[in-house]
Amino acid sequence: CAPPPSQPDPQTLWLNTSIDRLESALIQWYSAQALPLYQERVAFFARQLGLTATPSVALSNARQRWGSCSSAGRIRLNWRLLKATSAEMDYVIAHEVAHLKHMNHSPRFWATVAQLYPDFQEARRSLRQHTALYQQF
Repeated sequence: CAPPPSQPDPQTLWLNTSIDRLESALIQWYSAQALPLYQERVAFFARQLGLTATPSVALSNARQRWGSCSSAGRIRLNWRLLKATSAEMDYVIAHEVAHLKHMNHSPRFWATVAQLYPDFQEARRSLRQHTALYQQF
């Protein structure tokens, strides 16, 4: 395998690993990209909700869930969500931030999601349509 060029193409990901560690290396890369972005978006939606403290954000490797919010106010987001569109990602993050106010899926919860992300229904529909693709790896 040739070494990367001195001026690498920003669209190319260079991984210095063996083939048997490729999946692990890719997950590590996705996770490193995802966490700061998720933290930034959670902080944005938390401010919109009027929260003064930014909730803690951690990554998840769940196969069936995009995110969760604990009763202690900790948000976990799936690293695979990084593959989604920004609209789909923002919907999931707004959904989890709304749980900081309502720990259920009541009409008031959905009203809070709509307040945070008005176009959530289209993003939710799109995410459901693309979930199998995003979950492949």
